[in-house]
Amino acid sequence: MKGVWYEGAVMRPDRYIDWSVQASFDRRAGDDNWCPVAIQVLQSGKDAPLAHLEWLQAQVRATKSGAATAAMEIRMRSVEELALDTLVERLKGEDIAFKPDDVRLEFFVYLRQADVYDAGNYRSAAHYFIRFAGPPISDLNFLPNTAGAETGLIDDNTLTRKVAIGVIDDAIAFAHQRFRRVSDGRYETNILGLWLQDIEFEDPDKPGQFRFGRQLNLDEINQQLSKAGDGFGGVRDLDVYRATKALDFTVSDRSALARASTHGTHVMDLAVGTAQEEDPIPIFAVQLPVSITADTSGMSLASYALQGLRQIVLWADNSRKDGPTSLVVNFSYGFQGGPKDGTSVLEHEIDRLIGGRSTYVPEGVTTAIVLPSGNSFNDRTSARMTLKAKGDCDASSWVDWMILPDDRTESYLEIWLPRGVCDGRQAPLRLTLTPPGGPASPCELFCDGDLKLFAPAGSTVPVAGIYYDMVPLPSGYDGPCDGPRARFFLALNRTNALETPVAGLEPAEAGRWRITVENELDRQVEVDLYIQRDDTLFGYSPGGRQSYFDHPAAYGRTSQSGDYDLLEENCPIVHERTFSALGGGSEPVLAGAAELGALPRLVEGNEVPDTGPADADFLPVTPSNFSAKGRIPATRGPFASAICDQGPTFPGIYAAGVMSGSMALYSGTSIAAPQIARAIAAENGEPEELAKLENAHREPHSRLGRFVLSEDRSVTAPVNGKRRYKA
Repeated sequence: MKGVWYEGAVMRPDRYIDWSVQASFDRRAGDDNWCPVAIQVLQSGKDAPLAHLEWLQAQVRATKSGAATAAMEIRMRSVEELALDTLVERLKGEDIAFKPDDVRLEFFVYLRQADVYDAGNYRSAAHYFIRFAGPPISDLNFLPNTAGAETGLIDDNTLTRKVAIGVIDDAIAFAHQRFRRVSDGRYETNILGLWLQDIEFEDPDKPGQFRFGRQLNLDEINQQLSKAGDGFGGVRDLDVYRATKALDFTVSDRSALARASTHGTHVMDLAVGTAQEEDPIPIFAVQLPVSITADTSGMSLASYALQGLRQIVLWADNSRKDGPTSLVVNFSYGFQGGPKDGTSVLEHEIDRLIGGRSTYVPEGVTTAIVLPSGNSFNDRTSARMTLKAKGDCDASSWVDWMILPDDRTESYLEIWLPRGVCDGRQAPLRLTLTPPGGPASPCELFCDGDLKLFAPAGSTVPVAGIYYDMVPLPSGYDGPCDGPRARFFLALNRTNALETPVAGLEPAEAGRWRITVENELDRQVEVDLYIQRDDTLFGYSPGGRQSYFDHPAAYGRTSQSGDYDLLEENCPIVHERTFSALGGGSEPVLAGAAELGALPRLVEGNEVPDTGPADADFLPVTPSNFSAKGRIPATRGPFASAICDQGPTFPGIYAAGVMSGSMALYSGTSIAAPQIARAIAAENGEPEELAKLENAHREPHSRLGRFVLSEDRSVTAPVNGKRRYKA
């Protein structure tokens, strides 16, 4: 690919968003466009934080009313504004002890892009600082109430369980029979609060005006169930979805609930689904926007997922008159790019929202979150280079980054250096990226904040970029990691030349992009490389095609199967550290996937021996072929696993389809997570109590964790050797 490398200027602190600006995507927006932003109200100054909160309150009210008195425009969802007003009133009447970076002083707002960024960093302010910002939303306006109905106090004595389960996922068929019960001869939902998020969209009744989803509480869902009665004791599910706009083709040409099955419905059934005669489980649910789910790289996920998690926590805090309820949240999402040590924005914010709740709820009220460990064990998206000291013949290493043709999304790769190897702005390694056919990027040392861009001959729009930065620890982080961590961030445009979001966007060339890393230090360094997730989810229109690593040493012969897929000892591609980049924090409970009745698989190659229990200790259960390995630095594997497959001929688990009475078959660690979440909730939300009952191993297995969920606690069970949906 003929072209030239040149210096670029970083415009956004988030490298994913910055690349969308550098390469002129459709998210490239002007200063007047709105961004979803998480802000932390300051705690310093006179009468702080009350004075800062009152200032924020005044700006929000002035902006909403259109008054010219607003110092700056700040928008809030009404539920966020309610939380702000409640906190202000409390502070006027009582003293509240706030911890540094207290989670109760964090709010999600919308700011004009001009008020978010300044010279490539987040703009400083007198009353708050910005924790993170999502991609800008072009041409966004606001309705007087963007959130729809609000969920207030609920004191429903029919829901007797003391632990609620929250679910964040896509396309949730909330009218399904597995999420409702019969009470006094009529159907009532088990869902106490539901937020149907959707990407900010134009209101069909008010052209030029936009809204952000809709919230429904228990009474509103019950009203819709009553209206949709079929006269024969059943419910017409589709009528409920049409009435609530959950199924609405006037807004978009795509509606997730128009399919026979969805990931969100399947996951929620495994987590909270009950037969109508069973004791119901209180449910809080957030449905993520379709477009956010389709973007598997996670570039847009943080804002929507964290707002959803915060909403579930607020519901759990205020759902009962007698105080907060214990909570277990299931979030069956994941991606690969990140430090995987608890210091990324999303990892840290999850830790803050879950761990921070324990600082203000009564003793005995528990909070936990369960995440899938990941399905990337065999995807060849993780690599590790061991670089000898400078001057040694093994001081450099290389691996090919395979970019597939007809990829309609961008490809990203992150290279993380160990902490402590960088004591200044200059990188201790030399990195070159060589496109198919050349030329290679300049072989020079990067400095913090540097950006090298590659544009094809005759074009000014880049198709590839290399960033280098010292990533600081997030504000308020108090974990085991110390100091910033150096990262190279590589970005490539889509390879599909026919479908470009804006005129002038240049496609990258498919093929081998060679990455070469050379050590400049006088000691050995180990470098981790992670390719960001970029596939197309089942049921979605063709989009991304997952790139992967390639190397001559990745084709050894496996003795057990005879396949030529063995990662030999000198291969930089590894099975280790393939776990989700969301799972490196201190709070998440990671769930692995297990296979029942399969022959044990021999995993050969560049594996570090397990120090925990051996594979034989779990027979006849083995790790599912895809289930990820290794969590650092706290443990070597997931917390636990659940059965997701029964041999190669019976993959997957049955659970609810979209329509009542229907079933669907899904597999993956995202199907293991809700089973673990349900079992934890049954033990008052205490993961360790569940571990005791399961006679868990003291040390975790690198892929199965400390135990595999027993059959009597599983929501699915084999009957006569076959899988049977347990209703």
